[in-house]
Amino acid sequence: MDKVMHLGNTTSNRVEAAHWSLKRVLQNSMGDLCFCWDSINKMIILQHNAIKASFQKSLHVVGHWFKVTTYKKLLGFVSKYALNLISEEVDRVKSVGFDKSRCGCTLTCTHGLPCACQLASFGVGSIPLKSVHVMCTRLSFEDIATKQSSSELSIDKEFEVIAKRFKELDVASKVNIKSKLQKIAFPEKTSIYAPDISCASKKSNEGSLPEIVPTKCIPFLDQFPVGYHPYIVDVVDVKVDGHCGYRAVAAQLGMGEDSWAVVRMNLLKELSEWRQEYVQLFGGDDRYEYLKKSLLVEHI
Repeated sequence: MDKVMHLGNTTSNRVEAAHWSLKRVLQNSMGDLCFCWDSINKMIILQHNAIKASFQKSLHVVGHWFKVTTYKKLLGFVSKYALNLISEEVDRVKSVGFDKSRCGCTLTCTHGLPCACQLASFGVGSIPLKSVHVMCTRLSFEDIATKQSSSELSIDKEFEVIAKRFKELDVASKVNIKSKLQKIAFPEKTSIYAPDISCASKKSNEGSLPEIVPTKCIPFLDQFPVGYHPYIVDVVDVKVDGHCGYRAVAAQLGMGEDSWAVVRMNLLKELSEWRQEYVQLFGGDDRYEYLKKSLLVEHI
């Protein structure tokens, strides 16, 4: 099993889990074709959204321990699952070194990822993207042709449009766009900075706090009370379909609003794992069961 490419799929658990999910949605075998079709479609949509959410996490939600030179060329291009596996091999480099017999090269055979002895050969530099199997770099459902010309993959036109629009914007909008481009260009840098001590001491000496002005143009800001404006950092206008609350949470977590079902299922999992605590919090079983029922897949 450790000599073939299986990408971590060594059992039939995924198939069994999908079968169980389908039976749970159908509930019984008495439904007509329309009911079964609709139920299966909902289940597939949930699975599709869960995969899209995992793609978004790999693209935007990365631990700070990966923001070092070693993983610089992989961030935003390699799945989070693959990054965690590579991280374990990086920890083995000190004990394995260049010795292939001690390394075993299992990760390369089974997942197409660089093993400990291969990582040792990279030294203190960054791990090259070409050392990762293409399956671990698919972070989208889009079918990209392998024979596209370099002109089709060029972003020169996009950069030209961005530069033109950038010159026409006000200062606040320019700051917003520049911050987003910096995140793309320098993913290894963190957005967390130490507070300005001098500014803090200056404000403490003043009799009143200065007016706080948003640093970027926020849509629909005028629809909120003026007193809330200094504390609003972003507004997301999600689709109105009864799931807008879950869509807003998914959007702010960086998963995209279409992953609302994943948020809902995570809440259901949370309620199930900590039943006693939430029963006590909600003041009884009736309220707990009501909330749990509202989150079940068949009620979505």
